[in-house]
Amino acid sequence: MPLKNTSLFSALLLVFMFTSAFYGLASPKKQLFSVKDYGAKGDGTSLDTKAIQATIDAAAGQGGGTVVLPPGKYLSGTIILKDHILLRIEAGAVLLGSTDMKDYPENIVMIDMVPGTTFSAPLVYAERARYVGIEGKGMIDGQGTRLNFPPLPAANYRPGLIRFNYCQFVTMEDIHLTRPARWTVHLRDSEDITIRNISIQSRSNRNNDGIDIDGCQRVKITGCTIDTEDDAIVLKSYRAHTVRDIVVANCILTSWCYAFKIGTETLGNVENVSVSNCVIYESHGIALQSMDGAQVRNVTISNITMNDCFAVLELRLGGRMRVYASEENDVLPTVPGKMENIIITNIQADNVAQSFDYICGIPGYPVEKVVLDNIRIRYKGGGKKEDAYAAIDDKIKDYPKWTLFGTLPSYGFFIRHAQDISISNLHLSVQEPDYRPALHCEKVTGLSVASSSFMGHLQGAPVIRLINTQEATIRHSTSSGPVATFIGIEGAASADTYLDSNYPAKAKQYYQVEKEVLQPKVR
Repeated sequence: MPLKNTSLFSALLLVFMFTSAFYGLASPKKQLFSVKDYGAKGDGTSLDTKAIQATIDAAAGQGGGTVVLPPGKYLSGTIILKDHILLRIEAGAVLLGSTDMKDYPENIVMIDMVPGTTFSAPLVYAERARYVGIEGKGMIDGQGTRLNFPPLPAANYRPGLIRFNYCQFVTMEDIHLTRPARWTVHLRDSEDITIRNISIQSRSNRNNDGIDIDGCQRVKITGCTIDTEDDAIVLKSYRAHTVRDIVVANCILTSWCYAFKIGTETLGNVENVSVSNCVIYESHGIALQSMDGAQVRNVTISNITMNDCFAVLELRLGGRMRVYASEENDVLPTVPGKMENIIITNIQADNVAQSFDYICGIPGYPVEKVVLDNIRIRYKGGGKKEDAYAAIDDKIKDYPKWTLFGTLPSYGFFIRHAQDISISNLHLSVQEPDYRPALHCEKVTGLSVASSSFMGHLQGAPVIRLINTQEATIRHSTSSGPVATFIGIEGAASADTYLDSNYPAKAKQYYQVEKEVLQPKVR
């Protein structure tokens, strides 16, 4: 039967042809190139760098293809991937990093990250390559132990494992990465990246980050298992380049530092970030930081389970204003940035060792528009009553690690220099008696606490402590266990406090107000 609409048929045919051509370009050619055919020994002792690179070059010369490392151990220095090259490391194969820095050439781009610290060439490198990737059930082992590459002084040369620099359409899948001398995977100023089902074990040295997303856009990380000495997944902007459209999902993260972090290097803005459905162990939790003028906004964190961590959530807007190795046309920030539009929901955290959770801006630059909802945290506790009244310095320029403020005046959340903070269904408890408040809110404008419960102590400070806080509403919330005072309101600048339908059943005193503070409205 003839087609009645030949113009429609022609249009569909053109779409098909274009789509087929696009997908033909969007992935490496299917032609296979074995490194064994180009002289690689794979015996673990012969240096196979030239043979592997010759295989890559041959594939690139034919328009691309899959470079295969069959079972064996391939000792190598830096290899450089090119357009339309997929490096496949098969099950039973190991790409083994050389322990001789002469095998990591200095004509590869050296990155001056921080004054006095240079990142040298990695084991696997690609620059301005398109449709490039790494896959396979095998392993990349950097042999980057402290014995092979001493971590101090910090300025010494230590190779990372993998770096994609100014690349587009990057894929990594299934591969196991281990023992880098510095960072494991560095994604730098690259776009359209998909990383799925890889595993990282990087506790061999210092600065052993898992995945560093530096100035990148459109990055998806899913189904990965990452165990690191330093941050597991971290977003950075060493130059004034925006980090945008980042998705992290369905990962298992373990770290001596942070499981997921934005910062600290933040010259460029960070926006549109989603972290969801992750399990986190033995880390300092999740940290969002803007220290060098970046605007961090539109971040959603949801469905996170944590166990045996040192902290849960840290949000920090500071004013360090450090300048890195910027480019000629970079417009560098001159004042602290912003942190706003943060939604954190559905968090469970058990056996949290320390009380280092905070939401803190600095004078004149508050953290804004934060939602905390459906969060349950059980801390170890043990804080003393005098800790509740300790003075805490703003530390505007200090590096924002988990010990930034020392012992906090709360066992739960320390919130200061913040605006429009909405808290609901927040449930905080301790294993050991703790005399500090569950919430310490200071110099906050626009605070809402609803449908929440907080454990306190009969001889402790008020369970919720409001200091120079304005436009605060606390409703449908309660304290668990006997407490002296449920809500304490202090500071001459405190105003417009509204208490609605709370139920502090075992509190000796519902609320306590200093003499110079206006009485709250109570219903």
